[in-house]
Parts: sequence; structure tokens; C-alpha cells
Amino acid sequence: MWASKTGGCVFCGRIDRHYRARSPKKVWEEIVWLHNRYGTDYVWDVSGSFTGNLEWVKDFQKAKPQDLNVALEVYSRASEITPEIGPLLKAIGVYKVFIGTDSGDTNCLIKARKGTTPKLNLDAVRLCAQQNIVLTLGFVIGLPGETDASLENTLNHAKQLVSEGEVETISCAVLLPVPGS
Repeated sequence: MWASKTGGCVFCGRIDRHYRARSPKKVWEEIVWLHNRYGTDYVWDVSGSFTGNLEWVKDFQKAKPQDLNVALEVYSRASEITPEIGPLLKAIGVYKVFIGTDSGDTNCLIKARKGTTPKLNLDAVRLCAQQNIVLTLGFVIGLPGETDASLENTLNHAKQLVSEGEVETISCAVLLPVPGS
């Protein structure tokens, strides 16, 4: 639906550097067409962060056809899951959010330039739980500064997030630095 480059994480593979958005009305028209033509009842938006522009999300919610029942799965940054955005996501039909929590260690998150903290991750998980939105949490092993202690922090953080949210999936990737990248 749009592309955003808001993080600048050290491991980011996204090449889009600027925010681009499509008309909320046009996006809904296409979803309605897919629903009517093919019976589509699920849409997965794989842009960098669906919640990257609060005003766009508000406009998207206002433009949603009232009689349309299509489930959405989206990506979001933990820092963008706020008390205001949670109910909007639910009203839009978002049933699942992928949050790149990446680590439970503050030092690793800083070195990776994630723009989040373990507390922000936890707050986001709790806010999604309040809206009965299920989650996929992404973790990255091998971030700059990773140690046995930071891995232990990440494991404990993941356990806490699972205990406080509706976590359906945990995705774990190993960071593989490529020379010259």
C-alpha cells in the first residue's frame, strides 16, 4: 500500500528511501475488486510499516467499506503501535501485525539502530493484545554487540512478550553480514 524507510536498521534490505502512499480509496477499491472477483478474504501488506503515517491510517479507516469483511496482516514498528493506532487497526480489519522486535537487549537495539527498546516492544504487544490483534514477532540473532548475556536477555524478552500478548509466531533470522554491504 505504501513504502517507508523510517528505520535505517543496520541489517535493512529495503531500498526505498522515501515515503510513498497510495490513495486509501483506491486501495480499498482494489481490495473490493479482489474480494468480489476472486473471493479474497485476506490481504497481506508487506510494506515497510503500515503504521508509518498516522493520518494515512486514519484516512484508510474512514474509507473502508462498511460491508467488507477482509482480514489484513501488516508490518509495523513497535514505536508506531500507540493507544491511538490500536483501535484504528482493529476497525480496519487488521487481525495480525508483524513487529520486528529483533532483540531484548537495549545495547544490541541501539547498535542496530532499531529505534525501539524492550519497553516499547512490550508496550506494543500489550496494545495489540487489548485489540485482540495477534502477532508475529521477528528476532535477529547476531546483531552488532551480541553476547551470551544479550542472547539471554532476548530469550527472556521473547518469553515475556509471549506471556503478555497474543503471539502466534516467532520468526528468527541469523544476521549474515556481507562484505561491502
